Amino acid sequence: MAGFMAPAAWASGGLLKNLLNNAPTIKGPGAVQPPGKMPVRNPFGVTAYPRQARVGVVTLSNGKKFAGHVWTTTHTPFRIWRAGIKQYRDIALVQIKSIRAKLRYKKMVRQWRWLQEGSDRKVYSGKGYPLMSLQYTFTLVGGKTVTGTVVAPLYVAKKGRRHLFVLWKHKRGKLGQGLSALVFVRNVKLKVTPAVIAVNKKLTTHLPLLPGL
Repeated sequence: MAGFMAPAAWASGGLLKNLLNNAPTIKGPGAVQPPGKMPVRNPFGVTAYPRQARVGVVTLSNGKKFAGHVWTTTHTPFRIWRAGIKQYRDIALVQIKSIRAKLRYKKMVRQWRWLQEGSDRKVYSGKGYPLMSLQYTFTLVGGKTVTGTVVAPLYVAKKGRRHLFVLWKHKRGKLGQGLSALVFVRNVKLKVTPAVIAVNKKLTTHLPLLPGL
């Protein structure tokens, strides 16, 4: 438990159980998006969404906005890697007011190949692919912020349509694409209702979990 910090044992109650389900999963801090399409599996159907979903707006780096019910993997918090102190921090969806992305870098990476079979010399192929690195600042309902890297899906559903986005630490484009091809989630704003505020007031920092708020 010393390696990360998480919200502690949750208070009881039907509202709390519906909004906040926490079951940690481990992901390394250096996950990279593979090129190509990501398989999508939606156990809730096109028009439905889980109870933990929040009303909000997801804005992409190209300016497009997607409003509706927003959620991530059910029963799973966002696991944020804070490199400065070398610790993970788990934050549940119900705790979040907004998420803001910061582009750490965006560059073209050259593709190199062996000059010929058995050669120890590489040459530039003339092609490359775009690569970028991101980190995120999570603003909590209480006003505090947590900044770090994370890899997690974001779903948005409204009027029978569902979209899947991903918060990436590193995102790599396809060979031959330009920098403009890399579009990422720039901002997420979630509606803070009286019910959400009530749940956050019930969060505690008692053992067995370490204080995280």
